Amino acid sequence: RDLHSFPTRRSSDLRDGRLRFRYSSDAAAAALEALAEPAGSLKEIVCTVMIVRGEHSQLLSEADVERASLELRRCRVATVPGGHAPLFDALAEAGAHVKGFVAARSRA
Repeated sequence: RDLHSFPTRRSSDLRDGRLRFRYSSDAAAAALEALAEPAGSLKEIVCTVMIVRGEHSQLLSEADVERASLELRRCRVATVPGGHAPLFDALAEAGAHVKGFVAARSRA
């Protein structure tokens, strides 16, 4: 079923007046089941991919990027200053790399 079709409760329905996170247990179970599926191989990706990595990221290491770029058919890698969130840590630098990537793809 569509996530929006599940019944929800308004905060005014709650006796103590506090807000509560609303979710569907069926939708949550389906999402967890989908996350448990084994990931496909990066070799299945046929389009050109750009990886933007923050140079101090502890979540996406240089080794991870190197492994991914070797598995991908066409990959461009950009490293920018900062940590795991390049668009927050180095918006101008990341934006310039993305702009160049998109411009190159539109000329191809």
